[in-house]
Amino acid sequence: MRNYEKVGLRISIIIFLIGIIILYISGNLYSPKLISISEINSDKIGQVVKIKGEISELNYKKNNLFLEISDGNSDIFVIEFNVKNNRFEKYQNIYVTGEVNIYNQELEIIADKIELINSE
Repeated sequence: MRNYEKVGLRISIIIFLIGIIILYISGNLYSPKLISISEINSDKIGQVVKIKGEISELNYKKNNLFLEISDGNSDIFVIEFNVKNNRFEKYQNIYVTGEVNIYNQELEIIADKIELINSE
């Protein structure tokens, strides 16, 4: 391998590593901060939020999951579209990340991600 090929390889590796670092940092900056359900109001419409709560109601219809989530103080409806199978049950604790929306004059979250909180 010639000298200029070694230099080119080193530059490529450095640029690759810098790109990976930038992706990692930007991914962590995008992650929404965990908020309580009571903090969700009309100012949050269109924003991505993350909440924690217990499933108090659950319906699965036509590949769509409809949940009511409660954190003990407030509750909110959550919809996840195009769900291949329902993996949740009533009374499970979950994290929901999604966009705040309004439907029939009620705030709701259109879920991007729903995670089961492992009970230990």
